[in-house]
Amino acid sequence: MLWMPRKMWSIDFYSPRCEPRQSLRSKGLYNRVRLVLDLKDYYYLAREYMDCKVCHRTFISWDSRILEQLGDGVRARFSVVLTHNYACDQAVISLLRACTVGNSSTAFQHNLWEVHSEEWLRKQLLYLTDCQRHQKSLQTMKLPQPLYQETTHFPNFPTASWLLSTYVLDVWSRLHF
Repeated sequence: MLWMPRKMWSIDFYSPRCEPRQSLRSKGLYNRVRLVLDLKDYYYLAREYMDCKVCHRTFISWDSRILEQLGDGVRARFSVVLTHNYACDQAVISLLRACTVGNSSTAFQHNLWEVHSEEWLRKQLLYLTDCQRHQKSLQTMKLPQPLYQETTHFPNFPTASWLLSTYVLDVWSRLHF
């Protein structure tokens, strides 16, 4: 997912640090992407990088002070809850709302892990099948056999307590005092 609200919707952002307000300039894409937990798999989130010509500070487009400058319609397009090291898609958070007594976040984490492991196995099967098909086609043409990359390992999965803390972050972000 690419999150560039300044470029995509021509929104003029202002530096949250400068008084009087100063417009931010685009510096392109930030050099690191975030891995986001989704219902079936993970995806990567790239974001825009902006700077202020007056205070010389830089801001990432998902900074809460930047997101507050968006209208509700554009803000709703950013469906990711960010924590310090990880990120979670809003679809996962929505399902966490159904967790009640007897249907804990641990049970939800196990169910989500099961869905992710099935998707991971499916991708491994597809990769190995493609390698096998490629190998057979090279054999028929009497070409040398290449070495294929090993399959990936199942990624570390977030804990139930992390999922619960992400849910709490989402609730806090929606409260207006």
